[in-house]
Parts: sequence; structure tokens; C-alpha cells
Amino acid sequence: MPPVKVADSVSGRVLDPDGKPVASAQVGASAGSAAPRFTGSASDGSFVLHGLKGSTVNVFVTAPGFATEHVRGVTVGSDEVVIVLQAPARLRGRIAYDERPSVLYVRLCHFDRDFDREVCLKSRYYSPPEDTFELERLPLGNYDLVFSSNDRELARQPVTLRSGEVLDVGTVSLRR
Repeated sequence: MPPVKVADSVSGRVLDPDGKPVASAQVGASAGSAAPRFTGSASDGSFVLHGLKGSTVNVFVTAPGFATEHVRGVTVGSDEVVIVLQAPARLRGRIAYDERPSVLYVRLCHFDRDFDREVCLKSRYYSPPEDTFELERLPLGNYDLVFSSNDRELARQPVTLRSGEVLDVGTVSLRR
């Protein structure tokens, strides 16, 4: 199905790294405080998001086996948006405790300028905490790996995640 140009819509295609269409991807768009709009990609990777408000939106795409992709500042009315999905990343490491907490949260976070706050995209809860950790199916880019217990941050480490990578961050020392 060819892209459709409509004033309150964004349309385009979702592709894999080889340029092949990704069918049944979940495609969404959001702008400001408006409720996000969702659709799925067709067998040829095409999608159309209708009923969008504002002049620009942020488009995000998820599909099994791929990292979530975010495209910021897409002009509403665009009809040739191409989103190429990549293999997700994974990270792991070890933890050295000064004093082992009763619970531990390991989160992947970044500052989101659209929301003007830190947003955590992936989280893992350990109770009781273990000596190793792992987060899977991660989006690509620059993030902070945040360790916390009972609303208290214990450590923060910057990480860069690349397509298909398994990043071993080594040993993270947690101080209470």
C-alpha cells in the first residue's frame, strides 16, 4: 500500500536492517500531553497514523526481535517516513555490595527533553538482590544505568548500547 498524505496523519514504512518490510510492527505517535495514537504495520511494512494533533509528533516503533526505535520531531502530514529497526542490545554485569539491600532496582534511563524529566525505559527488580544483573531487549543509544533501593539511588553509570551488542559493564560497586 503506498503512503497516504493527509493533513492530520503521518505515514511511511517500517524496514529491517536489510531494507525488507517489517509486518505487524506496533507504530505509535505522541505529542505533548495528547494521548498517543497507535497502528500496526501492514505486510509491506506500511503504516498510517491518523488523528494527530500539533505540527510535530514523536514516532515510536516496536516489533519482536528488534530494538524499539524513536523518531523525534516528525512533521504531521509527512507521507514518506522510513523507520529502520535494528537488533536490540543487552547488558549485564556484577554487583559488589558494601551492604546488601533488601531489594534492588536496575533501570535503564535517559533525560527526555520532551517531558523535561528522566524517563526509565527498562527496569528489573531483584528481591533478594543477586550478585549479577542483566537487562535484555534494550533500545540503542546513550543511557544511564541506575541502581536504587527503597527510592534511594545507590549508583549510576553511563552506557552506550549498539545494535546486537551484549555489553558487559563489569562490576558495579553499590554504597549505602
